Amino acid sequence: MSCSYRNLSLKTLWLLLPMCCVHLGCSSKSGNEASSVSRKNSLPDSQLERAEQATARTATANSSLSQSSQPPETNLPPTNAPQIVQDQARSIAGAPTLPPRPSVSLAAPESGETLRNEAQQLVEDLVAAFPNSPDALEVKARFHLLVGETSAARQCWELALEIDKDYGYAIYGMGKVSVLNAKFDEAVRYFSRALDGQPDSTNIVKELSNAYLKLGDVEHAIQVLTSFVTQHPQATETWVLLGQAYLSDRQFESAKTAFEKALELYPELPSAQQGLGTVLVRLGRREEASKLLEAQRANRADSTTNRTTAEIFAGEMRDYSDRFVFAARVYLGNGAVDAAERCLIRASVFNPQNIEAWTMLFDLYEGIGRLDLAVEHADRLWQKNPDSAGSAFTLGILRAKLGQVAEAKQAYREVIRLAPDSHSGYEALVRLDIQTQTDKIECLSLAQQLIAVRGNAADFELLGQAYAFHGQWDDAQAALQQAIRLDPQNQYYNLALEKLRQFRSSIQPRQLP
Repeated sequence: MSCSYRNLSLKTLWLLLPMCCVHLGCSSKSGNEASSVSRKNSLPDSQLERAEQATARTATANSSLSQSSQPPETNLPPTNAPQIVQDQARSIAGAPTLPPRPSVSLAAPESGETLRNEAQQLVEDLVAAFPNSPDALEVKARFHLLVGETSAARQCWELALEIDKDYGYAIYGMGKVSVLNAKFDEAVRYFSRALDGQPDSTNIVKELSNAYLKLGDVEHAIQVLTSFVTQHPQATETWVLLGQAYLSDRQFESAKTAFEKALELYPELPSAQQGLGTVLVRLGRREEASKLLEAQRANRADSTTNRTTAEIFAGEMRDYSDRFVFAARVYLGNGAVDAAERCLIRASVFNPQNIEAWTMLFDLYEGIGRLDLAVEHADRLWQKNPDSAGSAFTLGILRAKLGQVAEAKQAYREVIRLAPDSHSGYEALVRLDIQTQTDKIECLSLAQQLIAVRGNAADFELLGQAYAFHGQWDDAQAALQQAIRLDPQNQYYNLALEKLRQFRSSIQPRQLP
């Protein structure tokens, strides 16, 4: 969102022209936030900072909302069929006057049987609608695998490969089935093919190295893992797997290095703690190992390993939520917006913390011009996650886009309350105050707090706008000069400073007696 806000201010020459109008008594337009509701802006608290990065793709910064240590990667490889959600929905919607959206139940399933029946109906309808779609067959295969129907899953993937011999999901799925059937040579062949198509997939690397280890081929397992962490040094789980492979090969020093790297990325990761403790014992460093393993056992004792029935059911709903999202991608890729919408709503009901479900739903609504519905579901997201700064931030963005300024500001104030050490709420609220020419006192106060929280070049540029809003031109110029000192190559800051100087020169005579 930072990028979109900043571009808006730069297009209006640092808001100097509106500021001049205010100072000289002319009328000025109030603007709504012109940012796009996309994957970046509806993430949960632990990723709110990543939602606010400029053009970089979700790279975490220095927010208290970001966990100090990130968990291992668990994402499946991305589907290769659907494209950008907004563009698809927008092109499909066409007419400016749209019919009411289909009614979808917001009630959660009450039992596993009800949940499975709903999912079963989904996959049958999906394959019936698109019998020649590898993606539709992939959704059905995942359903079969989830309920333990391995042979049926394999049949779906075989059909998908008949349609598209290079379909990555089916190749990966065939490898999974091969492992379940203890055919590890076959699994290696499938996973190697899958990795050729998706070289950045942590899951495929994990499965391939595991298949090599099952065959007793430690050397190839280490080669695969080493190659991956060289290209992806932040891959926490892969460092653990590499440490375990080295440990099984009695390369203790190399194993120690790998486990230590994993713990640098995720200090409380139990598998890395246990692995390092084992290595230290093998190296004769028993006192260090004892301290580490005691801490690991204490952490493990704090969390029970026996899940309740409710926890098991919640986990099952999370699994099905992911599959409904995949089904939504298939529907959307084939032009069925209504069906995609139903899948996404149900996915968000099954798992209110499903980031992908919410963000795709918001993108879809923006694509078809129904931000009112996006706000309706953002309210639901907020109700389901009342302690989530990310949910409040999403609601604020959507309300601002609809021109609901007071409501947007309230949502941003909630972001600040929930995440006082994150820049996100301060920045969004300051920009909205400036764009709507309201709340001068709040605007300047929050801009100053933003400097204290983060204080980068963009924040000083924004502080300059807040001072200009007050007509404090000396302070505005000083803030902008500081922005230039922090980012001297930014042409827009230099242009804004020149415009400010020209403006001050133009009004100077009017201030003389």
